[in-house]
Amino acid sequence: GLCALPASREMKYPIRQTDKWGRFKDRLPTDVEIDAWFANDVDGVCIVCGETSDNLEALDFDACGERFPAWEESIPRELFERLVIEQTPSGGYHVFYRSEETVCGSLKLAMRNHLVAEEDIYLDNKGIEKALVYGKECQVHRDPEGPPYASITLIETKGKGGVIMCDPTAGYELLQGDLCNLPVLTSAERDVLLQTAFDLDECPKDNAD
Repeated sequence: GLCALPASREMKYPIRQTDKWGRFKDRLPTDVEIDAWFANDVDGVCIVCGETSDNLEALDFDACGERFPAWEESIPRELFERLVIEQTPSGGYHVFYRSEETVCGSLKLAMRNHLVAEEDIYLDNKGIEKALVYGKECQVHRDPEGPPYASITLIETKGKGGVIMCDPTAGYELLQGDLCNLPVLTSAERDVLLQTAFDLDECPKDNAD
């Protein structure tokens, strides 16, 4: 019941049918398509989230998973132990579950303005200032009242139309549960997961009147 596609482990994106993979946001691949794709040399597997995978949603903990322990501590133990969890090659985490209701598109839940040293800044081929943060290329922003920084994502969801890499891709290790036996969460249970992640956001909030 999961919409699994062959993927490039390096690019973290569907391959071979890349220009046409969007059609699988609305339908599962056939057995013939799967057999043809995976008969070839494929080094990665990804899943299309949302309705096509029976309302699959995933939480993606980036930045080497540094906020995962704090999030785990905020989740009721009984709920946490039902989730399917894998570790990524960078030390991050993916948390998988299904929702009893239709899931929305992908959401950024927790971010940080990460300070960047001047010596770590470089120009890309379009002349835009960039820096590597946790191994990822990020755009650099300059604040006249402070040092340069990059806005990095700590936690985000992969929702409707989003794709996420998974085990058995090399470097992705299942730590808990089974991707073929995903829990179905109520709306209230899903809200707990998302709200606790949102509470870990580190970006300054605008003051509202």
